[in-house]
Amino acid sequence: MHGPRNHAGAAAVAAPPRAWLGLPAAVAVGYAVLAVHAARVETPTVDEFAHVPAGVAAWRQGRTDLYRSNPPLLKLVLAAPLALDPDVAAPVALEPPLVWGPWEYGQRFMNANRERYLALMWRPRCIAVAFALFAAGVVFRWAREVFDVRAASVVTSLFLLCPNILAHGHLATIDMGALASTVLAMYALRWAYLRPTHARLLACGAALGLALAVKFLGVLLLPAFLLLALAHRWRAERPAAWKLARVAADLAWMLGAALVVVNASVAFQGSFGPLGDFALRSRFATSLQGRYRSRVSTCWASTAPRRSRSTASSAATCSAAGPSTAGGTTTSSPSA
Repeated sequence: MHGPRNHAGAAAVAAPPRAWLGLPAAVAVGYAVLAVHAARVETPTVDEFAHVPAGVAAWRQGRTDLYRSNPPLLKLVLAAPLALDPDVAAPVALEPPLVWGPWEYGQRFMNANRERYLALMWRPRCIAVAFALFAAGVVFRWAREVFDVRAASVVTSLFLLCPNILAHGHLATIDMGALASTVLAMYALRWAYLRPTHARLLACGAALGLALAVKFLGVLLLPAFLLLALAHRWRAERPAAWKLARVAADLAWMLGAALVVVNASVAFQGSFGPLGDFALRSRFATSLQGRYRSRVSTCWASTAPRRSRSTASSAATCSAAGPSTAGGTTTSSPSA
């Protein structure tokens, strides 16, 4: 008597996998419609007001230091549709790179394109929407590999319906690019260790380098990479020395690729220069700079201009806090 019911229930649960694909597809379409509409009708947030013009200045004038609270790569990507449009006016950027300088330039950029300023901001926002959809695709693939199509469909749908994604997924800020690159880097780490090879480790390192080139807080991925590499290699029935050697070799491959990507993201500007020539801002970085100024060369590219020795004592003044945002607006402060 209970047998047919159980069979019927099992048949209902074991629905064709392709039928589940309709759920994330429908949610993705709905998200895209909502996000593109919001990108069209909402006025720019305080961060977009500075990010996008700074990206245009980087394209037109090479000012990669303007609003350097994060690397210039994502600002270049977001601003590409505007910078490559000859009808978009881009005033010469004379403002300082920090404090209120990016917002002052944003004001001049808005005044120069006043007649269609809101329409112009829609273009970089569409790129942010694409980043959110890309991150959703990585989430779906990851969940499908670990579980199955049903779980992946549900997880991806919940991801796109998350209030944070709905609120920030259409804004031309660093957030969606940082999210997409971080998810990609962590997925690449798992993928690399499913079948560790030099090629896979290099690809994983390139994904890590992309995350580092998008946002400075990407450095928080480094401890995670170290711990997960240790966890994977420690399962082998080998001596501890062998395990540590393999972890060191793995990290060398990954970090080497990451450094190449980070430096390539700024066209190797400032690569391999003396550490003392860089205008570092944090207390920790400036303390290292003072200690190893004449002995260390760095292969980590700098997004800040090289400075003369006469200005070395005033570098710390660049760390003045920039403006913050109110409410729920995303902020990329100089300390980020």
